[in-house]
Amino acid sequence: MNYNPRSILRLSIVAALLPLSSIAQDDDDIYTLMPFSVTSEREQGYRATTTISASRLNVPLDEVPVNIPVMTADFIDDTVSITQREALEWHAAVEGKNVRGFGTEEFYRHGFQHLSDTQGFLIQRMEIVRGPTAILSGPIHPGGAINVITKQAVLGSDFGESRFQHTFAEDHSYQNIGLDINAGNLGPEADYGSTLAFRFVGAYQYDSGAGPHVNKNYGSFMTSARWRPLETTTVTAEFYHYKLDSDRTDQFAAMRLNMPVDPNNGAQQPVAIAALDQGLDIPASHTWLGPDASAPETNNEFLINVNHQVSDNLFFDLSFTRADRDLDFINMFHGNGMGTFRLALKDGAPSGSQDLNDYMIERRMGRSRLIGNIIDQASLLATWIPDADGESNHQVMFGFQSFDQDKVLDFRWLRSRETDDLWHSAVPVTARTADELAYDFSLLYEDVHLDRLEVNSQDTLFVNWTGEWLDGQLHTMIGWFNTSLTQDMTNFGSTERIHDSDRDLPQLGAVYDINEDLGVYVAVTESAAINTNQAPPADQSDFFFPPKVGEMKEIGIRFDLFEEKVVGSLGYYNVDQTDVVSFNSETQQFVPLGDVESTGFDLDIFYYPTENWSVIFGWANNDKDVPAVTAGVADRNVFASPRNKFSVWTKYNIIDGPLSGISFGGGFKSVEGTPTSRNGFTGKNPDRTRLDVFAQKKGALTDGIDYYLQLNIRNLTGEEFLNQTVSIGQGIQYGWRPNSADRYEFHRDPEYTITGGLKW
Repeated sequence: MNYNPRSILRLSIVAALLPLSSIAQDDDDIYTLMPFSVTSEREQGYRATTTISASRLNVPLDEVPVNIPVMTADFIDDTVSITQREALEWHAAVEGKNVRGFGTEEFYRHGFQHLSDTQGFLIQRMEIVRGPTAILSGPIHPGGAINVITKQAVLGSDFGESRFQHTFAEDHSYQNIGLDINAGNLGPEADYGSTLAFRFVGAYQYDSGAGPHVNKNYGSFMTSARWRPLETTTVTAEFYHYKLDSDRTDQFAAMRLNMPVDPNNGAQQPVAIAALDQGLDIPASHTWLGPDASAPETNNEFLINVNHQVSDNLFFDLSFTRADRDLDFINMFHGNGMGTFRLALKDGAPSGSQDLNDYMIERRMGRSRLIGNIIDQASLLATWIPDADGESNHQVMFGFQSFDQDKVLDFRWLRSRETDDLWHSAVPVTARTADELAYDFSLLYEDVHLDRLEVNSQDTLFVNWTGEWLDGQLHTMIGWFNTSLTQDMTNFGSTERIHDSDRDLPQLGAVYDINEDLGVYVAVTESAAINTNQAPPADQSDFFFPPKVGEMKEIGIRFDLFEEKVVGSLGYYNVDQTDVVSFNSETQQFVPLGDVESTGFDLDIFYYPTENWSVIFGWANNDKDVPAVTAGVADRNVFASPRNKFSVWTKYNIIDGPLSGISFGGGFKSVEGTPTSRNGFTGKNPDRTRLDVFAQKKGALTDGIDYYLQLNIRNLTGEEFLNQTVSIGQGIQYGWRPNSADRYEFHRDPEYTITGGLKW
């Protein structure tokens, strides 16, 4: 890891400003800057009342001039979301990793950039920051960020949970297990309470064959320790491990979409044959993954946090985290449709032929390996409360955050010695067996296409002031962030600094409570992020893409009506980002798109008709203005976001009588099809819907041990992938109809999930 000298200098300056002497206090609570203090008391079922992602302080949501919906552990459990992505699909403003039409690049965990998915069993809550906030570490994009808060060790409490899930459908099944154990009284008891706690949370999944992954082993675990040596000091350490293994048993394993089975060999038919059987045209240009493709992934993360109270008015927080990800795309050609097989017309066959005898299957092999992606992040934060007399509430946070990333890329392709082409080794469409699909490696040679090291750094000094005015009616947040962006590139051993700049990023917001039921808010924030994966056109080898700079403007209202039975917000926003880059899969190059603008509104409502009945409703509208050059990006519009997305989820608890402990409910969402572009044609993906229902029973098994049983029926409309690490929330479309930008569409059977667990 190469460190920027300016990072060390800035960190030293901030550290010199922070006195470390401990002064006794009367209050029993540590003033926690990091999100580790999140507890269930701040959540009411599906509704959370505080957020940490806006300022790293646990503050009431209605006092924050940034729109931050929160997804609680209860919601994640009720939707049986295997990963964070599945849960996020139920939020109207999120589509995949996109927030308000802009990609978030990576998820965050505890405010630091996170390099892998997180299984739902490990998550305490998720906060969706709509709009940029430089309070979080590392690159921030103008649409916002998704901050995942995982379960942490809890002092003074011993508890645990074990869970088993079995999911089945007509063509596949998978199992999940989870274990959560917290020991909160390991150290000596002090007069201020427990001093040492340890927690283990782990989850594991085996998938017999669903979607693009076959025989998928997918697991993660987390160990967390918390030590409180002094009443004023808390130390938290955490290790997180994630591993995904998968393979493909035959060339059509990627096509498990209820396609008919070939009676001659028992294998599922490829898209071309299935389309022909359904009376559709053969998608001659379609590619799909072959039997040699896999994507093993490992991610290890370590985090340590020290929180200390210096005086009644001064608190500081020091954190360091390292994320180390190793990801192989073997024979998948990352960013190039991930196809290793394609249909090709035989010599002399008529163009557009619908006769399978006129086609062969061509193949390609290669290795696109992200050998290492190491991110070191550090933060040194302090909070000063200048006035503690109760007349007003002002807090000033200042500090430094450092983000350093080493990304190693290694692309190796096998080409034909005879033609020098990537596509080679043609076989008949009817080929199925290992012998028929075998490669003659003597006819191929290895071409090292890319050997690159990117070193990306982003260091930020900031001051953030939150305050209350007018007897608590007006809440303000004023921030100034100076961020330094550097990027070094090493290609085949030659190193060059391709970018070095500083930017000032203002972040301004205010909330005014008109009365106890209604408030208005306004926010203006800016963002900056390095363009990673630099791959300029070959004839412009001296050109590199500058950082992406964004701005978000938002105005909205918050309401709390009918004695808190209807709680929600409505916000209208405009987001603009300059120097946006996209990947062109036909030319294998990144291309500049220029400026991208997004406008729309978000409506979020929590409705509580009765004490035991909850309804969540969301509606997100997004209108994206993307430059015309996007039409030249083959196969996809990477900025495509649904114009409208609606979602509703409800749960009813029976709290009295012989059926007490039974709950039931479900959810429905509707997603407008996204625009597509291909070979000069424009089109639109089909609209899609999803319907889920569930029922659960909770009760006491013995003294101190509770049980729960739950049945979920998911995707009753058959229009979405479920339980995928890559294709979450996407409609099931494969291939392209000839001479158009429209895709073929297939349906998938509903999934049935049975969950059982114990809590103690």
